[in-house]
Amino acid sequence: MIEAVRGAIYRDSFLVVNYIERVCYKGRNEYLQRIAGYPVNPESLMMLFTDDKCEGAFRYSPQRQDIFSVAYSDYVQYPNFALPTAVDISAHDGQTPIRIKANFQQILFNQPQQVNISVPSRYKVLVL
Repeated sequence: MIEAVRGAIYRDSFLVVNYIERVCYKGRNEYLQRIAGYPVNPESLMMLFTDDKCEGAFRYSPQRQDIFSVAYSDYVQYPNFALPTAVDISAHDGQTPIRIKANFQQILFNQPQQVNISVPSRYKVLVL
């Protein structure tokens, strides 16, 4: 298995490193909000990847844009809830189509988290 992409969403910004294309994308969360049509922050990202029904309040609001969609499948039942293990996200920023397909092989709970993202100096950095 090869790590192809690593990213993080912080309170007001995001960073995505594409190791295959040797490109780093970074910017303010407002850029992602324009595409998604709802607030983008760590909490909304968690709702997006877990198919939290609260997220529907944002996705189906009058601000929603037709350039963003999400499909969920392959749910796994846990004691108090079910989580999708396959997420297909499609978006378009007006210029470039964006597609993220995530298939989770393992979901762990209550584990210490450490986000280590480094951008090699030879990578192209695109500020969005």
